[in-house]
Amino acid sequence: MPSSWETGQRILHKVVELCGTPTTPKQLFLVTRAYSFLGNRYAKETEKAATAYLATAGWQELPHRTVYEEGIPVNGAAAGRACIVSDLAAAEEHLGKLEAAISHYLEAYRLEPYRAMYAIKAADGMVKMGRKEEALTFLRQQKENRYYTPVKYRDAQGQWRHNDTFRELLNAQILKFES
Repeated sequence: MPSSWETGQRILHKVVELCGTPTTPKQLFLVTRAYSFLGNRYAKETEKAATAYLATAGWQELPHRTVYEEGIPVNGAAAGRACIVSDLAAAEEHLGKLEAAISHYLEAYRLEPYRAMYAIKAADGMVKMGRKEEALTFLRQQKENRYYTPVKYRDAQGQWRHNDTFRELLNAQILKFES
């Protein structure tokens, strides 16, 4: 009996197969995501599909409305694009194209400024390029981001919560770089 990992791998390969030679935004989006989930072994394919997708107007059937996630408004259109830009950045990073990867992580961060991981991944790329002080300065500057201050919101049960994920992630990465 195949493991769930093996089953997942087969499903992702089937997605790529069913899309054939992707030409539509929908096919390019699906192929990019599939290759991205398949891992670094498919970095070149991810890079190619993501680049082609980003050159289109985008897949219009993706959610475009704004929803709230732990008190933060998330625009579906920006989130969908940031997802592909991040996939492209990860592929470029694996392929050794660090400057391009940093640029794309910063673009994803611009699209979703509440996702600290995009800033952290850009800073990681800077460190890999020997620019540790620049990375630290950049991360410290992100304390000015409005999402650094915890967001107060009511959960589904009506209880007040605080979302301080951005601050926690950012501070942890700064401490990591400082040590």
